[in-house]
Amino acid sequence: MSTMTDPYENGVPRFGTPADIADAITVRAPAELDDAEAAAQLLAPAAASPRGTAIVADLSAVTHLTTEAVVPLVAVAQQCLDEGRQLRVVASAVARQKLTRLGLDTVLSLDPPTPA
Repeated sequence: MSTMTDPYENGVPRFGTPADIADAITVRAPAELDDAEAAAQLLAPAAASPRGTAIVADLSAVTHLTTEAVVPLVAVAQQCLDEGRQLRVVASAVARQKLTRLGLDTVLSLDPPTPA
């Protein structure tokens, strides 16, 4: 089962399979991810997913990312590490730059967005 949630698109969950991950939940961030509460709400379905489920955090649309919004992502990364499951982050140039400046590129799997 692969589930993609996009709370910013008609409020209806979309389903799809990220490349090379069979059992995954994908959460898609809006263009502006500027506070910890919004990021935590975005990541909540992923954090609550079953232990064997991989997580894909799609930040490909992000044009503004604050340090505060990164904190819940780090918490989910730690949860994945503790549970032995995979976390991939599809990062826009802005998101990649922020995560790299914070040194998280060494602990997170950062993938570029796929061309449309």
